[in-house]
Amino acid sequence: MDQIFADGTTDISITGGVVRIDFFHYGTGQGPDGKTEREFSHRLLMSAEGFLQMYTAADEVIRILLERGLIQRAPRDGATVVSAPAAAAPATPVSPNF
Repeated sequence: MDQIFADGTTDISITGGVVRIDFFHYGTGQGPDGKTEREFSHRLLMSAEGFLQMYTAADEVIRILLERGLIQRAPRDGATVVSAPAAAAPATPVSPNF
């Protein structure tokens, strides 16, 4: 099984009933603003049904991360965004082996 790491998404679009999700990784160069440049890395193509299934699963993961305090909801410009807490405490391992 292939595993692909991405730092984030740059675009999600739908064309001809197919959802296209573009991913990026941070490069080694810096842009004119001094920030690390994003470089396109992969595109995932999915059916609309598959995308909705992924969205449902991601929503559940967000709920769990919120419950554990690993991320928090913060209002910004009238919208609700999800972000990492400013001073996150170390996560307590869930496994009984730790």
